[in-house]
Amino acid sequence: GIAIPATLVAALLVAAVSRWTAVDVAPLQILTLAVVVAAYVGGGGPGVFATVLSTAAAAFFFLEPKYSFTVEDVGEQVRLAVFVVVGLVISMLAGSIHRFRRSAEVARQRAYETERAQNETIRTAAERFRLILDTAYDAFIAIDPANMVVEWNPQAEKMFGWTRAEVMGKPLAELIVPLRYREAHLKGIAHYLSTGEGPVLNRRIQLSGLRKDGTEIPVELTISPAGLGNHRFFAAFIHDISERLAAEKKIRQLSRANELILTFAGEGIYGLDVNGNTTFVNPAAVRMTGYAAEET
Repeated sequence: GIAIPATLVAALLVAAVSRWTAVDVAPLQILTLAVVVAAYVGGGGPGVFATVLSTAAAAFFFLEPKYSFTVEDVGEQVRLAVFVVVGLVISMLAGSIHRFRRSAEVARQRAYETERAQNETIRTAAERFRLILDTAYDAFIAIDPANMVVEWNPQAEKMFGWTRAEVMGKPLAELIVPLRYREAHLKGIAHYLSTGEGPVLNRRIQLSGLRKDGTEIPVELTISPAGLGNHRFFAAFIHDISERLAAEKKIRQLSRANELILTFAGEGIYGLDVNGNTTFVNPAAVRMTGYAAEET
């Protein structure tokens, strides 16, 4: 598709120059352009084909005796042989370049497809991670080594009163850490970054968190260091334990009230387990039976 037109154009150019100008034309030099064009555009195969066509065209149309494929002059034979060798060398070089181009294009396409697949995987993972964070029951907060907030889920918004837009890139210590804890908080981060150790990391701890309105709430949290490549951050899952502590306090109050009722009741009261063993005896029962509580 490219060798034939290139050779034809080159041959017509040789013929035109020879007929319409007084310039002494070297047909093989012009025909070499046909080989170069065919090899450059099509590769080694078209280059070889153009070399064969150009050799035949030169021998038949431009070398003596004309209109014969026989070349009698030794000098012309040598030049024709050199032309063939040059044409083949050009074709081989062009073939190598084309093969390299194809290999590079295939590699580039594969790299593009791999990168696209990786990006799709990362995007899907990010969407799943975001969905998990958005629907998590606990607050999730992440900060970078400079104490700046890099993640803040909806439960954190609800728990502390700050929206995600308000806290992103802001220092966490000034948002939810009560003043009495801030120095220890910052020292803990610095200590971990310098030593890789942190006494509160990967442990469940209980302390107070500061809300946007200035009130404090009891929370239970777990802080874990994490990293993605060269990016390091600290991730915390935080649970509001206000209701749990209130329930525990109410249970303690009820237990104390029951204890007072049993202690000061006028009737003797025994508590027994399923095996009939005494588990509790009140002072009235001690007085009635004459047995000490330890003896029952």
